[in-house]
Amino acid sequence: MLPPAQVWVISGTRSAPICGSDRHLKSWNSHSNKVEKSVMRTQEHRIGNPAVDLPRQLGVRTPIKRLGAWILNLLLFVVTLPGRLVCRKASPPSGDPARILIIRADQIGDVIMSTAILPALRQSFPAARIDSLCGSWAAEIIRFNRYIDNVIVFDCPWWAPAGSRARSWKKFPWHVLRLIAALRRTRYDVAIDLRGDIRHIFLFTYLSGAGRRISNDRSGGRFLLTDCVPYQEDLHELEKDWVVLAPLGIPPADHPPEVHYTQEHMQAAAAVLKAHDIRPKRFIVVFNGGRSPLRHIPMPVLAQACSQLMKKTGNAIVIVGSSADHRRADVLLRRIAELSGDDSALHNLCGRLNLLELAALISAARLFIGTDSSVSHLAAAAGVPRVVVFGPTDPRLCPPEGAQTIHHRHPCCPYLWTRCLVSHNRISVAGVEAISAQEIANAAAPML
Repeated sequence: MLPPAQVWVISGTRSAPICGSDRHLKSWNSHSNKVEKSVMRTQEHRIGNPAVDLPRQLGVRTPIKRLGAWILNLLLFVVTLPGRLVCRKASPPSGDPARILIIRADQIGDVIMSTAILPALRQSFPAARIDSLCGSWAAEIIRFNRYIDNVIVFDCPWWAPAGSRARSWKKFPWHVLRLIAALRRTRYDVAIDLRGDIRHIFLFTYLSGAGRRISNDRSGGRFLLTDCVPYQEDLHELEKDWVVLAPLGIPPADHPPEVHYTQEHMQAAAAVLKAHDIRPKRFIVVFNGGRSPLRHIPMPVLAQACSQLMKKTGNAIVIVGSSADHRRADVLLRRIAELSGDDSALHNLCGRLNLLELAALISAARLFIGTDSSVSHLAAAAGVPRVVVFGPTDPRLCPPEGAQTIHHRHPCCPYLWTRCLVSHNRISVAGVEAISAQEIANAAAPML
């Protein structure tokens, strides 16, 4: 049994108390389709020397963000030119790296999916110290991962939740200087940014002083890297992570994402179930929250689907989410009660559990129904049958592994705007509005 990773909080706070004394980890694996080996053979990546040219094409969707990425690329290209000319004379480090930094500073779902590559990385470099840099919102996921030695917690303001974004920007200059100083003191041999974000590439790979700096050129920054992998937007998110490891000679492996949690998390989840008189494997977990209202399933549709499933199978309905989702969950449960005529098996657990306790609770469920979100990826890692409803995003690019997906594709899909391009609405999307309760019930029925 391995001890939990050490946590260094540079910026942000831990989302929940962490009990370092409990070393009995439990790993729940999802079932995933094998990553195609041909993906690696089709890549052309630069190894050994940094590129000197500006990006030709960016994988940034919105015009405003694309323009911002171009301006930032041009600015950094000029500012870093003297240093890069000097660095070109130095040869990259040879031999196996002793210290590796994995950067995944974005959303929880992305962090969960990236855990699939960690076993292969550890197997390739068993003696290396492997550290992970992530936001405080995802630190719990990495904290108990058996393949990580240290977790560096840093909240990037551009990824922070809306409620704390202003505070994050205010503290950002001081915190980022502390982080860069800490990274340089550690002297990483390899720094890998899995997202390909030029902000991450500059701050966390280039300024870290790592001997090898690896990423893709999604938003540019290839001139800051020693190993640049061309970005391919049409690949599944898991495949994109595997491709970034190609310069290290690590081939794709048939390994699913993992979420590790302790006996204490399991006991906390069991206590909540007992307090609400919910029997394991006799309840359906429903998640309809998240930041973007464009991904939410319409309330009447979800209420009708849950009512049908509850009547036919006798399973309880458990709504999960953050404390911000609590009021919407109450409205949903009232609608289900009106349709079913019974409110004894309806439970609102929004805001009651942290991430790992939620993973433990979901693992005891009969079925998960939710939107394209981090909670869906958490359910995938827990290995629970699941139905996932997609709205503005493309289910071919980032579906939770093994899920039954529901999606009505429109010409503008995929997109990540704050307004639907068909209905011109900020709170609903044409693709989700077209989904019926019967579709959800039919997709769920074979799994119950």
